[in-house]
Amino acid sequence: MSDSNNFHFAAIPSSPTDGKNKQSRLGGISITIGVVSIVLFILSYLLTYVANNYNHLHFYWRTAYFFAENEDTLNAIGNLLLCFIPLLPLAGMIVGIISIRNKQERKVVGVIGLVINIALLLLLICIFTLLLLIGRTPF
Repeated sequence: MSDSNNFHFAAIPSSPTDGKNKQSRLGGISITIGVVSIVLFILSYLLTYVANNYNHLHFYWRTAYFFAENEDTLNAIGNLLLCFIPLLPLAGMIVGIISIRNKQERKVVGVIGLVINIALLLLLICIFTLLLLIGRTPF
């Protein structure tokens, strides 16, 4: 018998995203969580700053009637956001670790998401510790 009739073809992926070349979806989610937590931190700080310094802001920063009546509400919303923001980087770290452990996908996006979330969590810990050491509460 001749072996010339028995060809063995290697598996060719049907698209360039099959196999190991596929970017990690969980890594993208981890990056998104990191970016959302940064935006929420800035928003919560601005809300508490505007609520606490309403009388000292310039006129164009004030929409006169809204801030005058909702000052306590803005402060409460900003403080609640500050309380729950450290949970987001923790969730982003968990998702990043899961994405790195996935064998079928590339790890670059997961590592970037993990680094962003670890850096953000360390930054939040440093800010809260510094505020507690100087005698001010972040809220």
